[in-house]
Amino acid sequence: MTMRAVAVGLLLATLGMAGGASIPLSTALRLSSISPATLAQVDPSQVRVRIALPQGVELDVASARLNLEVSNDGRSRREALPLVLINTAKETRSPGLFRSDMPVVVYPLRLDEAGQQSLRRLRQELMRSGNKINAMSVDAPFSGLPHGTRVVTFWVDTKLSLVDTWMPLIDGATVKVSWS
Repeated sequence: MTMRAVAVGLLLATLGMAGGASIPLSTALRLSSISPATLAQVDPSQVRVRIALPQGVELDVASARLNLEVSNDGRSRREALPLVLINTAKETRSPGLFRSDMPVVVYPLRLDEAGQQSLRRLRQELMRSGNKINAMSVDAPFSGLPHGTRVVTFWVDTKLSLVDTWMPLIDGATVKVSWS
């Protein structure tokens, strides 16, 4: 299948808001309570991101990033931490109330070695006074779409430790696809 230019990239979640999608209230509360000291203790090898896309929609795993916006003394910068695929699984997800479950492919991801090193460095910075994480987001562009696709519903979850429960960052949001 050849794809013309697909003008879609998933900027999937931030601590306070997520583009046109809403973060579940329980997740917003959990994220707002994460302190720099908590993040400074995170084991980078255990950070996980899980993205669910409708079957037929493919994730560009090589371009997937977990982004952290770090600020210090009024200046902020964005750290893009590369992600790698752990495996894939087929499941079903609910696209909303009164709608039938839809088949999806779930992409569990973890930080690659460079991403883990970057997070280790960030952990040290977060221990210094005045440093903080302002936002967390996930960039995960598509690498393939069935021809004629007009909208894509997606889900994004994360966890900072293997023993944590998944935090839904995006729960069944829909993006429009532009073909050129």
